Amino acid sequence: MGTAKWADPLAVAAGCNPGLASWGPLRARRDALAESGSGLGRVLILGATGMAGRLAVANAAALGADTVVAVGRNTDALAELAARGDSVRTVALSGTADDAAAIASSLADGPPTTVLDFVWGPVAERTFTALAPIVGDAEVVHIQIGEGAGTTAAVPGALLRGCRYLLRGSGIGSVDPASLFASVAEFIEMIASGAVAIDYRSYPLSQVGTAWAATGPHRAVVVPG
Repeated sequence: MGTAKWADPLAVAAGCNPGLASWGPLRARRDALAESGSGLGRVLILGATGMAGRLAVANAAALGADTVVAVGRNTDALAELAARGDSVRTVALSGTADDAAAIASSLADGPPTTVLDFVWGPVAERTFTALAPIVGDAEVVHIQIGEGAGTTAAVPGALLRGCRYLLRGSGIGSVDPASLFASVAEFIEMIASGAVAIDYRSYPLSQVGTAWAATGPHRAVVVPG
């Protein structure tokens, strides 16, 4: 485990569930691209303003992405992500068909290698519309992780026939257990090294009600006391 034994246990408790949602699939995608001599390049993250999405932005950067396009509704969270540097671009969703054009504009210099999708639903549908004209000869892997915007999404058949646009899911039932366990160890090491920061707030057990009701960008962790 290397430096993982020095990881802040509260950061691990707060960060593993939301962080591993993206670390595992991004790690696998990075390794697949490396076999052909490529890197992660551009990564598009749908639903980037929640805890899992914000950690996905950090994970993509830690795994070598050149550019991360963060898509979400919370403008305050998007501003915080944009402040991380020029490698992070943001798209604020309006909830209308105009979102497709906004996503396409953020990728004017080329398609992403990878789409991490925490929301699915209409946001995914507008992403299909945005990417269909720009994929070209590239391969785009769209990884479905969550359903924050809806449980179903209509996939245009022409998108799958006309280019190398691959849809896959990431979850307990679709990931090799050995790969999952390796991802856990690596992610804890990233927390320990400080490469990935976990925003959490601890509450004593006597304040569990306060912890349960807590809002904001941090993850609530309940400890004895």
